[in-house]
Amino acid sequence: MAGFTVNNFGLFGGSGSSSGDWMGNLLSMSADYNSIRSGAYSKLLKAYYAKDSSSSTTKESRADKLRNQIKAEEADKTVAAAKSDADDLKKSAAALTTTGTKSLFKEKDIETKDEETGETVTTRGYDRKAIASAIKNFVKDYNDTIDSGADVDNTRILQKTLSMTQITNSNSKMLSKVGITIEKGNKLKVDEEKLNEADISTLKTLFNGAGSYAAQIGTRAGDISSAAVNASLNSSLYTSGASYNKNYYNSLFDYGV
Repeated sequence: MAGFTVNNFGLFGGSGSSSGDWMGNLLSMSADYNSIRSGAYSKLLKAYYAKDSSSSTTKESRADKLRNQIKAEEADKTVAAAKSDADDLKKSAAALTTTGTKSLFKEKDIETKDEETGETVTTRGYDRKAIASAIKNFVKDYNDTIDSGADVDNTRILQKTLSMTQITNSNSKMLSKVGITIEKGNKLKVDEEKLNEADISTLKTLFNGAGSYAAQIGTRAGDISSAAVNASLNSSLYTSGASYNKNYYNSLFDYGV
């Protein structure tokens, strides 16, 4: 047993190690053991897995940003559609409400052909075909604006679209007199035969002049258009990283701002 030492197990050094060497190694191992017991090793493990978890969170954050960006782009498209339809409605309303020499409701010389003789006959009166065509364009643009306005997730645009339907509802009786009725989804429908036979004074009350039904709708269409511009500015002027979106600023010219 005299030749049996801890060195023979190779735990603390070679067979030629001095007693000081193996004692130093023993102290070192004891310190490592105490470190593990005190939780240092556990802390290292937690730090490692926390870093790995942070990497996973970053990936999820990027995915969320991408989804939010796609949603924002889709929202911008619906807002742009609402603005386009509202602008069309504003124009078609203006075509009807214009007064003076360019008014559709100004009497003029109307040329027609006599069915029996084939001769051209000139009479003084209203161009009923032009008026009916303008009203049908107005109704189409109105219905398009109702559709696109309802698709937008923007309170201001929705409020103005709702206000437009309320104005229409308050004029429903007079509109029905000229062949225009309110259908499902607050859409308007035109009975062309009844429209062509409608009293001209009733048509003028509804569609001509600053205080007419068409003028009120034109004003609301302008409000929708302005609200759409503001909505687009708020959502797209800055990118998801809060940096200035130069491309969007340039695109504002497409809106006529």
